Amino acid sequence: MAITYLNKRENLDVLPLELRKVYELLEVDAGGVIIESFITSNGFGFLGGREQETELMLALVHNKYIKKLTIRLIKFKAQRQGNCTQLMELLIQHGHKEGYELIELESVDSEGMEAFAKKNNFEQEVLHPVLQKAFGTKHSGNWIKKI
Repeated sequence: MAITYLNKRENLDVLPLELRKVYELLEVDAGGVIIESFITSNGFGFLGGREQETELMLALVHNKYIKKLTIRLIKFKAQRQGNCTQLMELLIQHGHKEGYELIELESVDSEGMEAFAKKNNFEQEVLHPVLQKAFGTKHSGNWIKKI
């Protein structure tokens, strides 16, 4: 898997327009301090800010069964400023354009992110009955939304 490290002055144009806007949203939140950003055939990553307080790990899942955008890690320095909402809007635009079916928030473990998921019409993933029995729970920690 080839990794392309992104640099605004050199190769940001390799990103689709919506992901360039995601990069710019993250860059602003990080105060212009970009530690690392990259894209691969199945993902996009960003780490920024003087204290590494801005992060995004996005998996681009596309196989013969499903095509989904999975947010594995998300952290904004400026919270409650609409950054997550703006990020979701950009990802939904990208998803529509590229034929993705779902957006998934992976392993939601904070009350704030759970509230965001509910507010934005995500549904908690229901486990297969065999897994429900094995884990003793009906739902996983993942939240999904159809695009």
